[in-house]
Amino acid sequence: MSYAHWRETSNGGLGSFGPHTMIFPFMALGLRELWDDPAATIRVQAECSGLNRISFPRWERVRWEFPARGDMQPVTITWHHGPEYAPAARELVHEKLRGFGVSNAPDADSLMKNAGSMLIGSEGALVADDHAAIVGTANLDARSLRLNYETNAVVYDEAFVAEWSAKREDLLARLDAAGVACEPIRIDEYTGQRFTFFTDPDGLPLELYEQPAP
Repeated sequence: MSYAHWRETSNGGLGSFGPHTMIFPFMALGLRELWDDPAATIRVQAECSGLNRISFPRWERVRWEFPARGDMQPVTITWHHGPEYAPAARELVHEKLRGFGVSNAPDADSLMKNAGSMLIGSEGALVADDHAAIVGTANLDARSLRLNYETNAVVYDEAFVAEWSAKREDLLARLDAAGVACEPIRIDEYTGQRFTFFTDPDGLPLELYEQPAP
């Protein structure tokens, strides 16, 4: 298991994947201002596969109920996480997408190949899937924020992501030719995607992580 699965070194899936997927609803729905309002009440409910003191649950479902923000209505955000999501989560997403014209399971699954967000409103839905690139390695955990001082740049552009993925091998070859040592390419045991690390001029780690083709 990677460092992200152990309590000693990480905050689990929510701390590792959460910053990359939750930033979309967090900013779009104006939730940031609630953290500056001492009177705001955010209700949280959580379910998981089980608890222990060493590692994080195999699956989890966390529900946040946010109050109104200005002229924006109260909103609920649910986090589903695990190799096959939380129980019944996949079917729930299929049901939600059917209301917006995604009528068969393969099409729905194609929008959930990797971590992503769905914003569902009364008049439509927005889906953010793998059409985004995270350049950097920062997660919401002590190692990223307090030890390595990591940072990320987020690119929301399908063409950029496709081009980046196609040029990955060429990029690694150019890094090697420039004397930048990369770790051997590894396979993520949960997603099956390839990834590798190299360091910036200050010796801080940078990650290249393969995204599924659109």
